[in-house]
Amino acid sequence: MNTSNTNAAIYAETNGLGNAGQFIINNTSSPVSSLYAENNGTGAAIYAQTTGTGPAIQGTNQGATNGFAAFFNNSNPANNYPAIQGSTAGTGPIFRANQETGTGPGIEVNIINTSNTSAGLLVSHEGNGIAGSFYIGNPLNSATCLWADTHGTGDAFIANHSGTSGNIAIFRSSYANKARIDKTGKGFFNGGTQTGGADVAELFDVEGPVVNYEPGDVMVISESSDRTMEKSSEPVSTRVAGVYATKPGVTLTERNIDDNLDQLVPVGVIGVIPTKVCDENGPIKRGDLLVTSSKPGHAMKAIPVKINDILIYPTGAILGKALENFDKGRQGMIKVLVNVK
Repeated sequence: MNTSNTNAAIYAETNGLGNAGQFIINNTSSPVSSLYAENNGTGAAIYAQTTGTGPAIQGTNQGATNGFAAFFNNSNPANNYPAIQGSTAGTGPIFRANQETGTGPGIEVNIINTSNTSAGLLVSHEGNGIAGSFYIGNPLNSATCLWADTHGTGDAFIANHSGTSGNIAIFRSSYANKARIDKTGKGFFNGGTQTGGADVAELFDVEGPVVNYEPGDVMVISESSDRTMEKSSEPVSTRVAGVYATKPGVTLTERNIDDNLDQLVPVGVIGVIPTKVCDENGPIKRGDLLVTSSKPGHAMKAIPVKINDILIYPTGAILGKALENFDKGRQGMIKVLVNVK
């Protein structure tokens, strides 16, 4: 009870090969800890050190199925120290978890406090090694090596690079680089790219409210504003630029990725795009060249002019080629291979 006493309450030392101390509960119904240590000061509740090759502390639970092999708790909410801290001056890991015969996870971290905004797992490295590594050594394992899943409204995964050089991300197959994203955000892909869309679109401002436009509209360059589009409204217009894309595979823009793009329209300039058409120049057959019509936002079959027995189509007014027949009415939608020329 001497508050000035700096000696250990229990001191055990051995020069042999056995444990310096051992605490055992043989009653399998006992719910208490084999060793309980409490510290109301600022030091560690348990401090263990070894200069040998065995563990400084080892905990084994052979009793109840819901007991702990070891449990550490900081119950003071003002305490900003970790419940467990480890340090090593050697080349081995600070902490290792081996799952040998069980079926549970190797390491599980659960944060129950819903107001906690800290990371569930934080790894910091001030040296020259990798901060985190995930490895599956079993060649027959078909599971995912790293899985990020969120049920909230934030991002599932963020990769941030604050260094002066290097890439944001590199993806490899058999240790050979196959894709990478550099610090500027540019992507490089050895095997090419494949997307769910079938065309390349560019985002443009439009004349008037964006709600007045819809996918399939034939678009022409505005005569009133720079870098702006409007719905086609005159036949065989040389201002034709493309089609309001339904599902572009690649979308181009001069804007930043975080800018609001709600007031811009994706104008498909090349590729297969569902396009509004009409039979103003008669039924459309597969392979027919298409131009703008007098019906707003619609294309029609191009009619060539015969000069010296040569069919001449209007230069600069061709929207593309029809991939489907159209002969079912005044207006509708067909797929068009857009290639303005």
